[in-house]
Amino acid sequence: MITLGARLSISAIPRILITIISLIELLVILRVIVHLYLRLTHSEGGKVNYLLEKATDPVLFPIQRSMEGAISATGIDFSPAVAVVLCELLSWLIKLVFR
Repeated sequence: MITLGARLSISAIPRILITIISLIELLVILRVIVHLYLRLTHSEGGKVNYLLEKATDPVLFPIQRSMEGAISATGIDFSPAVAVVLCELLSWLIKLVFR
């Protein structure tokens, strides 16, 4: 087993990647839930909404750019759903490759 430093081994890298991907997926889902809640209650938002946007924008913006035509045609932003599916696929691929 190859180790990096005193505590990190190569075998821990897939678990770390899957944890990061799961965190991104959770943040995207939370952003959708908070956004829907704010829409239903006609609220402004606040710090939680701001933090969720800042954390998920780097993931969602490239997807939104590639789906511009679909978003403008339907008026519905499917980028959070696409991001969740991509996170699930990445997790599955990492598990498949590092078994």
